[in-house]
Amino acid sequence: MNTSRTTWVTRALWLTLPLTLGDCMAAALSGQPELAVWVGGVTLWFLWGAGLLCSLIQTPVALTALRIGAPLPILLGLAAVAIASPTLPSPLGWAGLATATLLVVLVFTAELGDGFVNGSSYGDERRMALRPSAAVLFGAVELVWLLTV
Repeated sequence: MNTSRTTWVTRALWLTLPLTLGDCMAAALSGQPELAVWVGGVTLWFLWGAGLLCSLIQTPVALTALRIGAPLPILLGLAAVAIASPTLPSPLGWAGLATATLLVVLVFTAELGDGFVNGSSYGDERRMALRPSAAVLFGAVELVWLLTV
């Protein structure tokens, strides 16, 4: 199984999320009750671990889970910035938001998708991923994602 550079960069970016975007999350959770901090921390670590696991397993199911979960760091990061609104994020927080944005762009590339689609192929078999039309990409996909998450 050949793993593309895009896949390796995606894995590396996902690994850095707790170090970068975690700063925004910590700022948002800092003034909350102890139970909320604990539940929030466990949930964030679970989501991070699930995303990392999906990036490591190259199968179509993992690709689906990764593409559903990849936009979550951006939304969680923006929500964390809004919660801690009197103060702007630190440079590390801004780097985390940029990392999360780049991660979403990479997860939705065809190169990464082809590697994951071929992950469950047999021997010399080559599987081809379907390419959605522009009408589906801009509108329908976002609506389905919002309903899923």
